[in-house]
Amino acid sequence: MPLLSKKYYRLAPCPYYDVESMERWLEAEAMDGYFLIEDGFLFGVGTFEKKEPCHVRYRLEPKEVLDWSAESLFPSAEARELCEEYGWTYIADRGKFFIYRSETDVAREMNTDPKVQALALKPMWDHANNQFWGSLFWIVGYPAIRYLTGRQSLLRICIDMGTWLFILGLAIGLWLLIRSVIRLSYIARRRRQLSRGESMSVERRAWTQEEFSQVLRKKRRTYWLSHFVYMLLIIVWTCCVFRGCAKELEYADQIPLDEYVSTYRKEYVLKHGDEPEYIFPFADMVELVERSLGDESLSFVESGMYPGRMNYVNAKKDLLASTVIRFNQNGSVALPDGRKMEAILYVDYYDTTMPWVAKVLVWEYLKEGQINKHYSEISLPELPVDEAYCFMAYSPTLTLRKEDVVMVVELVQFHYDENDYTLDPSQWAMIFAESMRYQ
Repeated sequence: MPLLSKKYYRLAPCPYYDVESMERWLEAEAMDGYFLIEDGFLFGVGTFEKKEPCHVRYRLEPKEVLDWSAESLFPSAEARELCEEYGWTYIADRGKFFIYRSETDVAREMNTDPKVQALALKPMWDHANNQFWGSLFWIVGYPAIRYLTGRQSLLRICIDMGTWLFILGLAIGLWLLIRSVIRLSYIARRRRQLSRGESMSVERRAWTQEEFSQVLRKKRRTYWLSHFVYMLLIIVWTCCVFRGCAKELEYADQIPLDEYVSTYRKEYVLKHGDEPEYIFPFADMVELVERSLGDESLSFVESGMYPGRMNYVNAKKDLLASTVIRFNQNGSVALPDGRKMEAILYVDYYDTTMPWVAKVLVWEYLKEGQINKHYSEISLPELPVDEAYCFMAYSPTLTLRKEDVVMVVELVQFHYDENDYTLDPSQWAMIFAESMRYQ
């Protein structure tokens, strides 16, 4: 069915660089009465017009210039004139090739010298080779360098983004890399063919129409399916990433601390029939001060600093961690003697699904801290955990691992006058280590 008057659309059955298949397919379409027009191809879809069926010949000629200049978009006037003298008319382009058509069998071939064809293929080889090494560097090399130097925490990015979404993005990147390898392999075979003194048209003319039809059916299924799956993956991944970015900008996943505590308590009572022993699988500021003083009657007062941006909980589940909690608490705890502890508390909590995930997370947090110019180690007493590191970066940071659980604590304490209560790192590190719990 025509989408527009006298225009018909066909999805190409193969990549642009499969010269033999493209030429024979276009010729087969002409035998059915469909002729490629100057609109050419857009995203692999060719535009045709319906005319009286006849036998024509198509040839794909490699572009000599591969950029966004006019020489890359259209053949030069001299090249067109020369091809017309040979009996070939320029029609359109696809990918790195110009497409010519001849309606006579006596038109001489434009390029029959293997050396000339090899020179014509060289820009496409260089372009594909640069794409391959560029893709390999940005997909594998650059992330590996940043990861090993502690400038990028891939496992944390994976969990923050969502492991399935991260794997999907990685699959798309690897797919791009594999496609570039396939394209390079095809061009390499053609260059070897030309180096043996064989013209590119030799293999094309070796196919019978029946053999070509069988090969084309297989290629069409593979190409269409892979093209559809690839585009679907990109669309799904892009939509999920934009949705996640929008939620992050709107702070949609950050639940106010009071609301989270109230909701958790209600759900726990409905499920178990009694009050929960604790809300979080780690100490908050109230529990921190209570444990340090041995007093369990204290309360927390939120700070008015950055309203709506602090005192929140972000909790989720992931393939690599059954529980992930981002916790922020900013305010003060009043002591019975009139003093107060004013601080900002950040906690990243992971209940991982595998021991190696917990170990790598600890290593990532430690490497990230070590590249900070303010980094300095803080000595700790022996803690009841498997791993413990405390260092000064932008603020005192404690990293703990107990079996499969990882907890990273940043505690910024304010000491304005003698009425402000503070704890040294060895004290609050012990309290947080003893408070580590499974949820």
